[in-house]
Amino acid sequence: MRLRKLLAVLVTSLLVGCPPPPPPVTTPAEPPPKAPPPALASPSTLVAQSSAPLIVIKQADLFGKLVAKQGAVVTIRALLVTSKLRPRIGQHAQLACAPLGGDKDSDWLPLADVEIKGPLDEAGQIEVRLVNPGTSFVLPNKQAPTPVPKNTRLRLRWEYE
Repeated sequence: MRLRKLLAVLVTSLLVGCPPPPPPVTTPAEPPPKAPPPALASPSTLVAQSSAPLIVIKQADLFGKLVAKQGAVVTIRALLVTSKLRPRIGQHAQLACAPLGGDKDSDWLPLADVEIKGPLDEAGQIEVRLVNPGTSFVLPNKQAPTPVPKNTRLRLRWEYE
């Protein structure tokens, strides 16, 4: 009986002096499965795509004012050129004008397709020739089209590789 009491006291003292059991270990939730990768093209398609060289076409703009128009030739005084590359003689470009109060790029009105006739000279002037001189070189207006007046803001846009 003494042994039982001794064991009971010993077990009780051990239980009272022990720290509480640690919390159960939880594993973090698994992330949702990833979406399957997109279907790959057939090997013959991959070869065909990779053999073609990548061509990047860039655009440059010349902003200026209309100096004169004589027949199909338009002279522009350059104010700003957005590229170190200058337009080459014979290169095709697009000519657009800015309406009064138009500040956004989408406000520019297309006027004509042109071809560069002369290089940009030291005075900052360039000559372009209308590709289709039969088209009218006028500003669209609700009442009636009006001729493009001198000093109208123009944008000459050309492409290069």
